[in-house]
Amino acid sequence: MRSHIIIVSVFILFSLFASCSKEKKVISPVVEIISPGYSQLFLLPDTIIIKFNITHTTSIEYIRTSIDNKNLTPISEQSFIYPVGITYQGNVQLELSIIPEIIMKSPYFVHIVVSDFNQLHHYYLEIDIKNSDKVYKGFFLIDESSINRLTINYYDSLAEKVFDTIINGDFSDSDISSSSELLYINITTPDLSRSFNIKNGNLEWTQMPQLPYPEFTGITVDDNMVYLSTAIGRIIGLTTNDGLQVFTTLVLPDTIPHNVCVTNNYLLADFTLRHSQKQVWVSYYKQTGSKYQVFPTDYKTENMYYNDVSDKMILFCNKQNTGQVITFDIVTNITLGEPIIFDNNINHSCRIDNDKYLFSSEKSIYLFNYSYNSFVKVYQTNQDIVDLDFDVLSNKVFVVQSQKLEIITYPDFNYITSIESENTLKSIELLYGY
Repeated sequence: MRSHIIIVSVFILFSLFASCSKEKKVISPVVEIISPGYSQLFLLPDTIIIKFNITHTTSIEYIRTSIDNKNLTPISEQSFIYPVGITYQGNVQLELSIIPEIIMKSPYFVHIVVSDFNQLHHYYLEIDIKNSDKVYKGFFLIDESSINRLTINYYDSLAEKVFDTIINGDFSDSDISSSSELLYINITTPDLSRSFNIKNGNLEWTQMPQLPYPEFTGITVDDNMVYLSTAIGRIIGLTTNDGLQVFTTLVLPDTIPHNVCVTNNYLLADFTLRHSQKQVWVSYYKQTGSKYQVFPTDYKTENMYYNDVSDKMILFCNKQNTGQVITFDIVTNITLGEPIIFDNNINHSCRIDNDKYLFSSEKSIYLFNYSYNSFVKVYQTNQDIVDLDFDVLSNKVFVVQSQKLEIITYPDFNYITSIESENTLKSIELLYGY
Protein backbone atom coordinates (compact mmCIF):
# COMPACT_ATOMS: atom_id res chain seq x y z
CA MET A 1 0.00 0.00 0.00
CA ARG A 2 2.85 2.36 0.87
CA SER A 3 4.50 1.81 -2.54
CA HIS A 4 1.27 2.82 -4.31
CA ILE A 5 1.17 6.11 -2.35
CA ILE A 6 4.76 6.89 -3.32
CA ILE A 7 4.04 6.20 -7.02
CA VAL A 8 0.93 8.43 -6.97
CA SER A 9 2.88 11.24 -5.24
CA VAL A 10 5.70 11.05 -7.77
CA PHE A 11 3.16 11.14 -10.62
CA ILE A 12 1.50 14.27 -9.17
CA LEU A 13 4.86 16.04 -8.76
CA PHE A 14 5.86 15.14 -12.31
CA SER A 15 2.56 16.51 -13.59
CA LEU A 16 3.10 19.79 -11.70
CA PHE A 17 6.61 20.26 -13.08
CA ALA A 18 5.39 19.44 -16.56
CA SER A 19 2.57 21.98 -16.38
CA CYS A 20 4.93 24.71 -15.05
CA SER A 21 7.37 24.12 -17.89
CA LYS A 22 4.73 24.77 -20.52
CA GLU A 23 4.67 28.45 -21.62
CA LYS A 24 1.33 29.93 -22.54
CA LYS A 25 1.52 31.36 -26.05
CA VAL A 26 0.62 35.07 -26.19
CA ILE A 27 -0.90 36.30 -29.43
CA SER A 28 -0.74 40.06 -29.81
CA PRO A 29 -3.19 42.08 -31.89
CA VAL A 30 -2.05 43.63 -35.15
CA VAL A 31 -2.17 47.45 -34.90
CA GLU A 32 -1.76 49.56 -38.04
CA ILE A 33 -1.39 53.30 -37.39
CA ILE A 34 -2.36 55.03 -40.64
CA SER A 35 -1.86 58.58 -39.36
CA PRO A 36 -0.03 60.52 -38.08
CA GLY A 37 3.22 59.55 -39.73
CA TYR A 38 6.42 58.73 -37.90
CA SER A 39 8.04 61.88 -36.43
CA GLN A 40 5.29 64.09 -37.89
CA LEU A 41 5.45 67.65 -36.53
CA PHE A 42 2.51 69.26 -34.72
CA LEU A 43 2.45 72.94 -33.72
CA LEU A 44 0.45 73.53 -30.56
CA PRO A 45 -2.28 74.26 -29.82
CA ASP A 46 -3.61 71.59 -32.18
CA THR A 47 -5.91 68.59 -32.45
CA ILE A 48 -4.07 65.38 -33.29
CA ILE A 49 -6.16 62.91 -35.30
CA ILE A 50 -5.05 59.30 -34.85
CA LYS A 51 -6.36 56.93 -37.51
CA PHE A 52 -5.70 53.21 -36.98
CA ASN A 53 -6.86 49.64 -37.65
CA ILE A 54 -6.72 46.79 -35.13
CA THR A 55 -7.14 43.06 -35.83
CA HIS A 56 -7.04 40.45 -33.07
CA THR A 57 -7.66 36.73 -32.69
CA THR A 58 -9.85 37.24 -29.63
CA SER A 59 -12.42 39.73 -28.43
CA ILE A 60 -11.18 43.25 -27.68
CA GLU A 61 -12.20 44.61 -24.28
CA TYR A 62 -11.19 48.24 -24.89
CA ILE A 63 -8.72 50.49 -26.73
CA ARG A 64 -7.05 53.39 -24.96
CA THR A 65 -5.22 56.17 -26.84
CA SER A 66 -3.22 59.15 -25.58
CA ILE A 67 -0.28 61.38 -26.37
CA ASP A 68 2.59 60.66 -23.95
CA ASN A 69 5.83 62.44 -23.08
CA LYS A 70 9.23 60.79 -22.95
CA ASN A 71 8.39 59.40 -19.48
CA LEU A 72 5.29 57.77 -21.03
CA THR A 73 3.06 60.06 -18.98
CA PRO A 74 -0.06 61.23 -20.84
CA ILE A 75 -0.08 64.94 -21.73
CA SER A 76 -3.50 64.67 -23.39
CA GLU A 77 -6.80 63.25 -22.30
CA GLN A 78 -7.02 59.45 -22.56
CA SER A 79 -9.65 58.29 -25.04
CA PHE A 80 -11.40 54.93 -24.47
CA ILE A 81 -13.13 52.87 -27.19
CA TYR A 82 -15.14 49.69 -26.48
CA PRO A 83 -15.44 47.81 -29.78
CA VAL A 84 -17.57 44.73 -30.34
CA GLY A 85 -15.70 41.76 -31.80
CA ILE A 86 -12.09 41.22 -32.78
CA THR A 87 -11.47 44.17 -35.13
CA TYR A 88 -11.66 47.95 -35.08
CA GLN A 89 -11.26 50.64 -37.72
CA GLY A 90 -11.60 54.32 -36.87
CA ASN A 91 -9.94 57.44 -35.52
CA VAL A 92 -9.52 59.41 -32.31
CA GLN A 93 -9.10 63.17 -31.89
CA LEU A 94 -6.89 64.39 -29.04
CA GLU A 95 -6.57 68.11 -28.25
CA LEU A 96 -3.26 69.49 -27.03
CA SER A 97 -2.76 72.96 -25.56
CA ILE A 98 0.48 74.92 -25.29
CA ILE A 99 3.14 73.12 -23.27
CA PRO A 100 5.22 75.28 -20.90
CA GLU A 101 8.72 75.66 -22.35
CA ILE A 102 10.32 74.52 -19.11
CA ILE A 103 8.82 71.02 -19.53
CA MET A 104 8.92 70.87 -23.35
CA LYS A 105 11.21 67.87 -23.86
CA SER A 106 11.17 65.46 -26.83
CA PRO A 107 10.35 62.76 -27.77
CA TYR A 108 6.57 62.41 -27.68
CA PHE A 109 4.52 59.36 -28.58
CA VAL A 110 1.12 58.27 -29.81
CA HIS A 111 0.29 55.54 -27.30
CA ILE A 112 -2.31 52.88 -28.12
CA VAL A 113 -3.25 50.26 -25.55
CA VAL A 114 -5.33 47.20 -26.49
CA SER A 115 -6.92 45.06 -23.76
CA ASP A 116 -8.23 41.60 -24.63
CA PHE A 117 -9.49 40.73 -21.13
CA ASN A 118 -6.30 38.77 -20.43
CA GLN A 119 -3.48 41.18 -21.18
CA LEU A 120 -2.62 44.77 -22.11
CA HIS A 121 -0.76 45.30 -25.39
CA HIS A 122 1.12 48.61 -25.85
CA TYR A 123 2.02 50.27 -29.16
CA TYR A 124 3.98 53.51 -29.64
CA LEU A 125 4.57 55.89 -32.53
CA GLU A 126 7.05 58.75 -32.10
CA ILE A 127 5.87 62.23 -33.13
CA ASP A 128 7.33 65.71 -32.86
CA ILE A 129 5.58 68.47 -30.89
CA LYS A 130 6.45 72.17 -30.66
CA ASN A 131 4.65 75.29 -29.52
CA SER A 132 3.50 77.72 -32.19
CA ASP A 133 5.01 81.19 -32.16
CA LYS A 134 3.27 83.55 -29.76
CA VAL A 135 1.59 86.63 -31.25
CA TYR A 136 0.21 89.76 -29.57
CA LYS A 137 -3.58 89.96 -30.00
CA GLY A 138 -4.58 93.03 -28.02
CA PHE A 139 -5.52 93.91 -24.46
CA PHE A 140 -8.32 94.14 -21.92
CA LEU A 141 -8.80 97.49 -20.22
CA ILE A 142 -10.91 97.37 -17.07
CA ASP A 143 -12.62 100.54 -15.86
CA GLU A 144 -15.06 101.60 -13.16
CA SER A 145 -18.05 103.02 -15.03
CA SER A 146 -20.11 103.83 -11.90
CA ILE A 147 -20.46 102.82 -8.28
CA ASN A 148 -20.25 99.04 -7.96
CA ARG A 149 -20.04 98.59 -11.74
CA LEU A 150 -17.08 97.62 -13.93
CA THR A 151 -16.64 97.52 -17.69
CA ILE A 152 -14.31 95.03 -19.40
CA ASN A 153 -13.15 96.59 -22.69
CA TYR A 154 -11.36 94.47 -25.30
CA TYR A 155 -9.09 96.19 -27.85
CA ASP A 156 -7.39 94.36 -30.73
CA SER A 157 -3.70 94.55 -31.68
CA LEU A 158 -4.33 97.87 -33.45
CA ALA A 159 -5.88 99.33 -30.28
CA GLU A 160 -9.35 99.31 -31.87
CA LYS A 161 -12.21 98.50 -29.51
CA VAL A 162 -13.95 95.19 -30.30
CA PHE A 163 -16.46 94.66 -27.47
CA ASP A 164 -17.19 95.44 -23.84
CA THR A 165 -18.85 93.59 -20.97
CA ILE A 166 -20.43 95.22 -17.92
CA ILE A 167 -20.29 93.42 -14.55
CA ASN A 168 -21.38 94.34 -11.02
CA GLY A 169 -18.78 94.78 -8.29
CA ASP A 170 -15.81 96.88 -7.22
CA PHE A 171 -12.41 96.05 -8.70
CA SER A 172 -9.82 94.24 -6.58
CA ASP A 173 -7.33 92.47 -8.89
CA SER A 174 -7.01 90.78 -12.29
CA ASP A 175 -4.89 88.43 -14.39
CA ILE A 176 -5.16 86.55 -17.69
CA SER A 177 -4.39 83.15 -19.22
CA SER A 178 -3.92 83.35 -22.98
CA SER A 179 -3.59 79.56 -23.29
CA SER A 180 -6.91 78.99 -21.48
CA GLU A 181 -8.43 82.05 -23.22
CA LEU A 182 -9.82 83.39 -19.96
CA LEU A 183 -9.63 86.72 -18.13
CA TYR A 184 -9.82 86.55 -14.32
CA ILE A 185 -11.12 89.35 -12.10
CA ASN A 186 -11.44 89.54 -8.32
CA ILE A 187 -14.21 91.87 -7.17
CA THR A 188 -15.65 93.07 -3.90
CA THR A 189 -19.27 93.85 -3.08
CA PRO A 190 -19.91 91.02 -3.68
CA ASP A 191 -16.60 89.25 -2.99
CA LEU A 192 -16.09 86.87 -5.91
CA SER A 193 -13.43 85.63 -8.30
CA ARG A 194 -14.72 85.33 -11.85
CA SER A 195 -13.40 84.20 -15.21
CA PHE A 196 -14.54 85.59 -18.58
CA ASN A 197 -14.19 84.24 -22.10
CA ILE A 198 -11.70 86.41 -23.99
CA LYS A 199 -13.56 85.91 -27.29
CA ASN A 200 -16.93 87.31 -26.24
CA GLY A 201 -16.68 88.48 -22.62
CA ASN A 202 -19.12 85.86 -21.36
CA LEU A 203 -18.85 84.63 -17.77
CA GLU A 204 -17.30 81.14 -17.58
CA TRP A 205 -17.08 80.31 -13.86
CA THR A 206 -17.27 81.91 -10.41
CA GLN A 207 -15.37 81.09 -7.22
CA MET A 208 -16.77 82.01 -3.80
CA PRO A 209 -14.45 83.06 -0.93
CA GLN A 210 -14.25 81.12 2.31
CA LEU A 211 -15.57 81.99 5.76
CA PRO A 212 -14.95 83.49 8.29
CA TYR A 213 -13.27 86.25 6.20
CA PRO A 214 -14.92 85.93 2.78
CA GLU A 215 -12.58 88.03 0.64
CA PHE A 216 -10.06 87.49 -2.17
CA THR A 217 -6.95 89.64 -1.74
CA GLY A 218 -4.85 88.70 -4.77
CA ILE A 219 -4.72 86.66 -7.97
CA THR A 220 -1.80 85.13 -9.91
CA VAL A 221 -1.89 82.97 -13.04
CA ASP A 222 0.98 80.55 -13.64
CA ASP A 223 0.83 77.97 -16.46
CA ASN A 224 -2.38 76.00 -15.85
CA MET A 225 -3.08 77.27 -12.33
CA VAL A 226 -4.83 80.31 -10.87
CA TYR A 227 -3.62 81.11 -7.35
CA LEU A 228 -6.05 83.08 -5.17
CA SER A 229 -5.01 84.79 -1.95
CA THR A 230 -7.82 84.59 0.60
CA ALA A 231 -8.39 86.73 3.69
CA ILE A 232 -8.62 83.67 5.96
CA GLY A 233 -4.83 83.28 5.61
CA ARG A 234 -4.77 80.62 2.91
CA ILE A 235 -3.76 80.40 -0.75
CA ILE A 236 -5.82 78.17 -3.00
CA GLY A 237 -5.05 77.00 -6.54
CA LEU A 238 -7.67 76.49 -9.25
CA THR A 239 -7.35 74.98 -12.71
CA THR A 240 -7.31 77.79 -15.25
CA ASN A 241 -9.90 76.19 -17.54
CA ASP A 242 -12.73 75.22 -15.21
CA GLY A 243 -11.88 76.73 -11.81
CA LEU A 244 -11.63 73.42 -9.95
CA GLN A 245 -9.69 73.67 -6.70
CA VAL A 246 -6.65 71.37 -6.84
CA PHE A 247 -4.22 73.14 -4.50
CA THR A 248 -4.37 74.66 -1.03
CA THR A 249 -2.09 75.76 1.76
CA LEU A 250 -2.84 75.43 5.43
CA VAL A 251 -4.42 78.47 7.07
CA LEU A 252 -1.87 80.83 8.60
CA PRO A 253 -3.99 82.20 11.47
CA ASP A 254 -4.62 85.95 11.77
CA THR A 255 -2.85 86.79 8.51
CA ILE A 256 -3.91 88.10 5.10
CA PRO A 257 -1.90 87.04 2.00
CA HIS A 258 -1.57 89.41 -0.95
CA ASN A 259 0.95 88.90 -3.78
CA VAL A 260 1.96 85.39 -4.85
CA CYS A 261 5.03 84.59 -6.95
CA VAL A 262 5.68 81.13 -8.39
CA THR A 263 9.14 79.61 -8.95
CA ASN A 264 10.14 76.18 -10.23
CA ASN A 265 9.79 74.60 -6.79
CA TYR A 266 8.20 77.14 -4.45
CA LEU A 267 5.51 79.75 -3.93
CA LEU A 268 6.34 82.99 -2.14
CA ALA A 269 3.62 85.22 -0.71
CA ASP A 270 3.60 88.37 1.39
CA PHE A 271 1.26 88.37 4.38
CA THR A 272 -0.03 91.13 6.64
CA LEU A 273 -0.64 90.24 10.28
CA ARG A 274 -4.29 91.02 10.90
CA HIS A 275 -3.98 92.76 14.28
CA SER A 276 -0.56 94.46 14.05
CA GLN A 277 -0.20 95.28 10.33
CA LYS A 278 3.31 93.81 10.39
CA GLN A 279 4.52 91.85 7.37
CA VAL A 280 5.94 88.38 6.74
CA TRP A 281 7.09 86.57 3.61
CA VAL A 282 6.03 82.94 3.60
CA SER A 283 7.31 80.29 1.18
CA TYR A 284 5.52 77.04 0.31
CA TYR A 285 6.42 73.90 -1.57
CA LYS A 286 4.85 74.21 -5.00
CA GLN A 287 3.82 70.57 -5.30
CA THR A 288 2.28 70.03 -1.88
CA GLY A 289 1.38 73.48 -0.52
CA SER A 290 3.24 72.69 2.71
CA LYS A 291 4.84 75.67 4.43
CA TYR A 292 8.59 75.93 3.80
CA GLN A 293 9.90 79.00 5.65
CA VAL A 294 8.78 82.33 7.17
CA PHE A 295 10.67 85.62 6.95
CA PRO A 296 9.50 88.54 9.16
CA THR A 297 9.93 91.90 7.45
CA ASP A 298 9.15 95.60 7.81
CA TYR A 299 8.52 96.00 4.05
CA LYS A 300 5.11 96.42 2.45
CA THR A 301 5.43 94.47 -0.79
CA GLU A 302 4.15 96.01 -4.03
CA ASN A 303 5.11 93.13 -6.34
CA MET A 304 7.34 90.05 -6.63
CA TYR A 305 9.29 88.64 -9.57
CA TYR A 306 11.23 85.42 -9.97
CA ASN A 307 14.58 85.74 -11.73
CA ASP A 308 15.07 82.27 -13.24
CA VAL A 309 18.67 83.08 -14.23
CA SER A 310 19.91 83.93 -10.73
CA ASP A 311 17.22 81.77 -9.04
CA LYS A 312 16.43 84.72 -6.78
CA MET A 313 13.36 86.85 -6.03
CA ILE A 314 13.21 90.54 -6.94
CA LEU A 315 10.79 92.35 -4.63
CA PHE A 316 9.52 95.90 -5.09
CA CYS A 317 8.56 97.19 -1.65
CA ASN A 318 7.88 100.30 0.42
CA LYS A 319 9.10 101.25 3.88
CA GLN A 320 8.53 104.56 5.66
CA ASN A 321 7.56 106.38 2.45
CA THR A 322 10.59 105.15 0.51
CA GLY A 323 10.60 102.57 -2.27
CA GLN A 324 13.04 99.70 -1.92
CA VAL A 325 14.07 96.95 -4.34
CA ILE A 326 15.20 93.82 -2.52
CA THR A 327 16.86 90.60 -3.64
CA PHE A 328 15.60 87.59 -1.69
CA ASP A 329 16.88 84.00 -1.70
CA ILE A 330 13.84 81.81 -1.20
CA VAL A 331 15.92 78.65 -0.57
CA THR A 332 18.10 80.06 2.24
CA ASN A 333 15.38 82.49 3.42
CA ILE A 334 17.63 85.57 3.53
CA THR A 335 17.86 88.94 1.79
CA LEU A 336 20.99 89.50 -0.26
CA GLY A 337 23.02 92.70 -0.27
CA GLU A 338 21.68 96.14 0.52
CA PRO A 339 18.25 97.24 -0.76
CA ILE A 340 18.11 99.81 -3.58
CA ILE A 341 16.39 102.82 -2.04
CA PHE A 342 14.11 105.22 -3.91
CA ASP A 343 12.98 108.53 -2.38
CA ASN A 344 9.23 107.99 -2.83
CA ASN A 345 6.80 105.09 -2.62
CA ILE A 346 6.74 102.59 -5.48
CA ASN A 347 3.17 102.25 -6.74
CA HIS A 348 3.28 99.79 -9.68
CA SER A 349 5.82 97.75 -11.63
CA CYS A 350 6.28 95.36 -14.53
CA ARG A 351 9.06 93.15 -15.84
CA ILE A 352 10.92 93.85 -19.09
CA ASP A 353 13.22 90.83 -18.75
CA ASN A 354 15.23 89.18 -15.97
CA ASP A 355 17.55 92.18 -15.81
CA LYS A 356 15.29 95.17 -16.36
CA TYR A 357 12.07 96.30 -14.70
CA LEU A 358 9.83 99.35 -14.82
CA PHE A 359 8.27 100.90 -11.74
CA SER A 360 6.11 103.96 -11.20
CA SER A 361 5.76 106.56 -8.49
CA GLU A 362 2.76 108.85 -8.84
CA LYS A 363 3.17 110.29 -12.40
CA SER A 364 6.72 109.14 -13.11
CA ILE A 365 8.14 105.90 -14.59
CA TYR A 366 11.61 104.59 -13.78
CA LEU A 367 13.74 101.90 -15.40
CA PHE A 368 15.51 99.62 -12.91
CA ASN A 369 18.63 97.69 -13.94
CA TYR A 370 19.13 94.64 -11.75
CA SER A 371 22.74 93.97 -12.82
CA TYR A 372 23.86 97.52 -12.02
CA ASN A 373 21.51 98.03 -9.03
CA SER A 374 20.50 101.38 -10.50
CA PHE A 375 17.38 103.17 -11.73
CA VAL A 376 16.69 106.16 -13.97
CA LYS A 377 13.56 108.19 -14.73
CA VAL A 378 12.34 107.50 -18.29
CA TYR A 379 8.80 108.90 -18.65
CA GLN A 380 6.40 111.44 -17.17
CA THR A 381 2.58 111.39 -17.38
CA ASN A 382 -0.11 114.00 -16.73
CA GLN A 383 -2.23 111.74 -14.53
CA ASP A 384 -1.47 109.33 -11.69
CA ILE A 385 -0.38 105.90 -12.94
CA VAL A 386 -2.64 103.01 -11.87
CA ASP A 387 -1.06 100.09 -13.77
CA LEU A 388 1.91 99.13 -15.97
CA ASP A 389 2.41 96.31 -18.46
CA PHE A 390 4.95 95.39 -21.14
CA ASP A 391 4.49 93.64 -24.49
CA VAL A 392 7.57 91.44 -24.88
CA LEU A 393 6.92 90.78 -28.58
CA SER A 394 6.65 94.33 -29.90
CA ASN A 395 8.58 96.13 -27.13
CA LYS A 396 5.73 98.40 -26.10
CA VAL A 397 4.93 99.76 -22.65
CA PHE A 398 1.29 100.22 -21.59
CA VAL A 399 0.87 103.04 -19.08
CA VAL A 400 -2.57 103.03 -17.46
CA GLN A 401 -3.48 106.34 -15.85
CA SER A 402 -6.58 107.51 -14.03
CA GLN A 403 -8.53 108.17 -17.23
CA LYS A 404 -6.08 107.54 -20.04
CA LEU A 405 -4.00 104.71 -21.48
CA GLU A 406 -0.72 105.64 -23.16
CA ILE A 407 1.26 103.21 -25.31
CA ILE A 408 4.96 104.02 -25.68
CA THR A 409 8.01 102.39 -27.22
CA TYR A 410 10.82 100.56 -25.46
CA PRO A 411 13.72 101.25 -24.99
CA ASP A 412 13.25 104.78 -26.40
CA PHE A 413 10.05 105.55 -24.45
CA ASN A 414 8.52 107.48 -27.31
CA TYR A 415 4.77 108.13 -27.47
CA ILE A 416 2.79 105.88 -29.89
CA THR A 417 -0.88 106.43 -29.15
CA SER A 418 -3.38 106.86 -26.33
CA ILE A 419 -6.96 105.99 -25.40
CA GLU A 420 -9.01 108.47 -23.37
CA SER A 421 -11.69 107.28 -20.97
CA GLU A 422 -14.57 109.01 -19.21
CA ASN A 423 -14.44 106.29 -16.57
CA THR A 424 -11.82 105.54 -13.93
CA LEU A 425 -9.31 103.00 -15.26
CA LYS A 426 -8.31 100.14 -12.99
CA SER A 427 -6.17 97.57 -14.78
CA ILE A 428 -4.84 96.24 -18.08
CA GLU A 429 -4.19 92.64 -19.18
CA LEU A 430 -2.34 91.84 -22.41
CA LEU A 431 -3.65 89.04 -24.63
CA TYR A 432 -1.47 86.68 -26.64
CA GLY A 433 -2.38 83.88 -29.03
CA TYR A 434 -0.83 81.28 -31.29
